[in-house]
Amino acid sequence: MHERWLTRLTELGDVAVASSLPVINSQQHLNEGFIWDNETGYKAVHHKYYLPDEEGWWEASWYERGKKDFTVVQTNKARVGFLICTELWFGVHAREYSIQDTELLVCPHATGMTSRDQWIAGGRTAAVVSGAYCLSSNFSYNEGDNMNWAGGGWIIEPENGEVLGVTSANQPFLTTETDLSIAEAAKATYPQYVVD
Repeated sequence: MHERWLTRLTELGDVAVASSLPVINSQQHLNEGFIWDNETGYKAVHHKYYLPDEEGWWEASWYERGKKDFTVVQTNKARVGFLICTELWFGVHAREYSIQDTELLVCPHATGMTSRDQWIAGGRTAAVVSGAYCLSSNFSYNEGDNMNWAGGGWIIEPENGEVLGVTSANQPFLTTETDLSIAEAAKATYPQYVVD
């Protein structure tokens, strides 16, 4: 399914797409963060490092751990950092992205309705700690008895962690114009300016 949708990204026009998908790379099973644009196509930029292993999320069993590499990626639109799902809870990496002048912090996740507010709180914290706009996506549908996916993808601003919007079943897509100079200015505010 992922591969089929990748072929349709050209329909979006002159955009940069940041997301993640499962891949097999040199016989390693990885959860891969990628950037795509019309100019350069698909580019793998991050492999998920922190892998949970519990009912519904057997990632440590399904995947190998990626390298512990949280390096910013320059796209034709912005400087982007990745924290895939569980990685959001390891705040030291949001701080590392702040030091690398990240403008957009991309945090795709797949979580249920019962933890929706907790994840949004994590996104708010990551935005403030990184001094970057925090963007996320999440499934939004009900699998019957198995899982009630929360939706709750977000756009959060970098200075105060203000939630600019959250997706829902009624609003599955969310767009807003962002001023990347706000992320740059946030790096000079608390807590970003504090020296390690």
